[in-house]
Amino acid sequence: MVLGAKNRAQDGFVWRCNKCQSMRSVRVCSWFAESKMPLREIILIIYMWVYKFFQDHIMRDVDISKKTVVDWFSLCREVCVKIMIRQHEAA
Repeated sequence: MVLGAKNRAQDGFVWRCNKCQSMRSVRVCSWFAESKMPLREIILIIYMWVYKFFQDHIMRDVDISKKTVVDWFSLCREVCVKIMIRQHEAA
């Protein structure tokens, strides 16, 4: 699969098979798959989480609800916990 631009795709890009020309969303098999938010906003929320922005600032700057911020923060923490567990088990 190769990454290609596609104007009508949700995020402007798709994965395309060189052999059969089938296309898949760039979100397939990722933790973005279930979200309808633009990837740009999701990445911005994650960035703000990493740099410890206040939730109120994120709500205002990204124009999203408190619930959405809390849900994404929770997901970020879950991913970090899973990584830490995997690293501990591998050690």
